[in-house]
Amino acid sequence: MIEQSLYITKLISFHTWFVIGLISLAMVSYAWEKISLELTSLLTITILILFFHFFPLYDFEGNITLKPTNILLGFANPALISIISLLIIGQAIIQSNALNVIPSILIKIAHNNAILAILISLLIVIVISAFMNNTPVVVIFIPIFAEIAKQLNISPSKIMIPLSYTAILGGMLTLIGSSTNLLVSGTLESIGLSPISFFEFFVPGSIMALIGISYIIFILPKILPDKNLSQYQFFDNRPFVSQIIITRNSGFDGKRLIEGSLPGFHDITIRVIERDDQTFLPPFQDNMLIKENDVLAISGTRDTLSKLVYKRTNIFTKNLHMDDFSTGKRGFNLNETNLAEIVVAPASRLIGQTIKKSGLYSNYKCPVIGIQRKGNLIKTKISHLRLVAGDVLLILGESSKLTDIRNNNDIILTKWSAQQINSIAKVIKTLVIFGLVVFCSAFNIAPISITSFTGATFLILFNCINIRQASRAIDRNITLMIVASLALGSALELTGGAQLLANNFIDVTSGLSKIGIISLFFLFIVFMTNVLSNAATAVLFTPVAANLALKLAIDPKILFYSVIFATNCSFITPIGYQTNLLVMSPGKYKFLDFVKGGIPLAFIMCLTYALLITYYF
Repeated sequence: MIEQSLYITKLISFHTWFVIGLISLAMVSYAWEKISLELTSLLTITILILFFHFFPLYDFEGNITLKPTNILLGFANPALISIISLLIIGQAIIQSNALNVIPSILIKIAHNNAILAILISLLIVIVISAFMNNTPVVVIFIPIFAEIAKQLNISPSKIMIPLSYTAILGGMLTLIGSSTNLLVSGTLESIGLSPISFFEFFVPGSIMALIGISYIIFILPKILPDKNLSQYQFFDNRPFVSQIIITRNSGFDGKRLIEGSLPGFHDITIRVIERDDQTFLPPFQDNMLIKENDVLAISGTRDTLSKLVYKRTNIFTKNLHMDDFSTGKRGFNLNETNLAEIVVAPASRLIGQTIKKSGLYSNYKCPVIGIQRKGNLIKTKISHLRLVAGDVLLILGESSKLTDIRNNNDIILTKWSAQQINSIAKVIKTLVIFGLVVFCSAFNIAPISITSFTGATFLILFNCINIRQASRAIDRNITLMIVASLALGSALELTGGAQLLANNFIDVTSGLSKIGIISLFFLFIVFMTNVLSNAATAVLFTPVAANLALKLAIDPKILFYSVIFATNCSFITPIGYQTNLLVMSPGKYKFLDFVKGGIPLAFIMCLTYALLITYYF
């Protein structure tokens, strides 16, 4: 019996060190990325399955504690389901353009008070990031911050990293604010502990976010480099030029011009008015009225023109070959239509052709609603304009037609330019479903995995997002990395590895107070999350935190919250978090810029949490 116990102890020790060794190899591979993240994850899962198949792990009663099939349960883990579902919901919100009203309002504010616009922007970012994936939030706000930088005549390097850091801080407020929060909660549930509720750490998270945002506003800009503005090419907001004809029921007949803008669309500028045989150029007389049959050359961004298309479809001129489109004879459904940009290719057969003779509408049923030409100010009838190489055309088209255009060598469909035009009804449906997901999760009506999965399903059911768009929202790298991390975390716990690491950590930090031990634990996780995936760090250190709490005889939530907050402190490296990578190019940052700005913030977060342990918990 004693020999059997010794054999089992040795076997468990063998399993423990094998899992720790595999975790180390996986971490190195994830950090170096010599092998793709997907392949590293698949290899990790495969090695675990094969190892525990040929070397089963038994308890002292001879029962298998970790079956190879259990390693694959990560694919059905509630935390993973929640993350995937929330990614789909976030994609639906972005696709609906529900957040697009925010940039226009903020840029208007920036014209009058750019500093106020920055403060409001940071507040909005931190609030939105508490309830949805912060990556698309940062994508939306990057051009806003670029515009604000122009208004203030300051370098974008002063405000782009603050944008990323603020979004990360917002993820510390709620359970769905970050995927790491969900993974910690899911890991707790998998090891037999209670999961974390929606607003459970909102108060300590808010305190940490408040301290962090104070550093971001008052100290961080002084640390960041002040790069010469000549280094930057600000976001290209050059307008597209289009042509419309005023009809009796257009809503513009008899309207007075206001500062040269289209009435009701102040972001759309009128460049030319043709009336009978007369041509009017700006500046226009203040009392000038728009009349029926006027032909207007207008300019606006793709967003403003798309709004005009949706609200005033019938005003786009017959000269732009849209007569049957305007009258609706072919039943053109705007809700199923994409707005896209195409470029006239060099040596294209379209060079020298007018838009009407280009065949874009006759062959593909894709009307051109605007044109952008570099280096030239267009002040002529668009219908008479002959295409040149490099012209960018703004077109409307169904997905199948845009696919056909990709095969045309005369034109280039700009990658990622296709954007669906959505109705107000779709925006409302999307926001209502998202609101219900948050409400049901916040008040514990159902677990977040159920509410988010149901919400994602209903978004697809009500055509707020299609299957193709939903599938694109799912990141394979993240999915496989989470499954591999869950498998490693489970193996680490069941083989006694988590307990071993906790014991060794206690031994190394012996002589320190409990707060000192927790602070070092916090800082170690911060280091790991900045060189490794924060998702993997969260899963691997949650069972270690559970064992450490037992050793220290303290409330385990203190350690669980430390894992949540520490894994969210991805401030120190650009590879630490995706939002850091997003702002790296527009801010013209170097690797060391993140190190200089992120290390103080990480230590501030650690100190703040140490004070919270003393006075809050």
